Amino acid sequence: MQRLGERVRVTVQLTRLRDGKLLWSQIFDEHYTNIFAIQDSISEQVANALALQITGDKEKQITKRYTDNAEAYQAYLMGIYFWNKRSKEGLGKAIEYFQRAIANDPNYALAYAGLADSYLLSAYYNYDLMDSKEALAKGSAAATKGVQLDDSLAEGQTALAMSQSIHEHNYEASMKSLRRAIELNPNYALAHQRYAWQLVQGPRLDEAVQEMKRAQELDPLSATNNSALGTLLFYSRQYDESLRYSRRALELDPESPLMLLNLGMVYEQKGMYAEAIDAYQRTKKSNAVTDTDRLAAIAHALAASGQKAEAKKMLAELLERARQDEHYSYNIALIYTALGDTDQAFAWLDKAAVAHSLRPVDLRYDPQLDPLRSDPRFNYVQRTGNDM
Repeated sequence: MQRLGERVRVTVQLTRLRDGKLLWSQIFDEHYTNIFAIQDSISEQVANALALQITGDKEKQITKRYTDNAEAYQAYLMGIYFWNKRSKEGLGKAIEYFQRAIANDPNYALAYAGLADSYLLSAYYNYDLMDSKEALAKGSAAATKGVQLDDSLAEGQTALAMSQSIHEHNYEASMKSLRRAIELNPNYALAHQRYAWQLVQGPRLDEAVQEMKRAQELDPLSATNNSALGTLLFYSRQYDESLRYSRRALELDPESPLMLLNLGMVYEQKGMYAEAIDAYQRTKKSNAVTDTDRLAAIAHALAASGQKAEAKKMLAELLERARQDEHYSYNIALIYTALGDTDQAFAWLDKAAVAHSLRPVDLRYDPQLDPLRSDPRFNYVQRTGNDM
């Protein structure tokens, strides 16, 4: 897009992703008076030029305006930009911009969806922007308000689904909202991504992988989509493919501690222990990946690679930290598993269950627990985790 004075030139190209072939191109010259009028004009001309066969409902969707307030629209775009970062600072900025959009247009349903998702993500990632209960409550209220204003938005249904999942713990309601979101907009990547995570809880791992692949195809430049697909492929033991997408996620977001942690776990399963330790050492302290998480990951890689003496030294420090925070019981269980001490591994899995830090998805799929799966005690622990 180019602008000179009051004239705007927009070049639109349709490219085939498979081989990069240019299928169609058109230049549109418009007089800049109103950004919404320009959007309407260009979308109509593109549809006509491509001879799209669309229904009345689809035509309404193409020409639908979600706000007539230019300041609200600009604030919303800024909110989406920062929301996409998924960092503590990014979500804090996103909340500010979405609130600004709503202040300019109190009926802006898309802005409510963005605000809801930002609050809910801040709670999900344990960011200390505010108390997690407050973040969940505010996210739920914003999601409900957005759907009340317009229940035909995939974004609104997706935000509502997240509230139903992590705030209300209502799996069926969340699945219903996500199916509705995909029905409303089959090309909304986030709906497919969230639906995949819910399928994993099902447990329906194969379906989840296919759904996450669709999310990645729809938004291949999203670090989150690539990382999420890498994680599900990790769960399904497709390590080469998992490594491919985990590396791509880190390339898109080089400073993300989570991306580095996920990549390191894949390296371990590939037997690339030096690369795994390097990835873990590069993680920075954050709410999502703490210093203890980093230490535990390095200790696990050392134990798995046969460097048991070094691993035990780190384990001693982790045991001291676990006295103050039982959240790390699962990490310690994994280290004992890698060391071959199954009795201690099961003892710490029991502690993780008592501390409510034992996730059913980890029990079902985490490859790091594979050495324990043939032990009869594992069935008991799995039942305990599923009953949480």
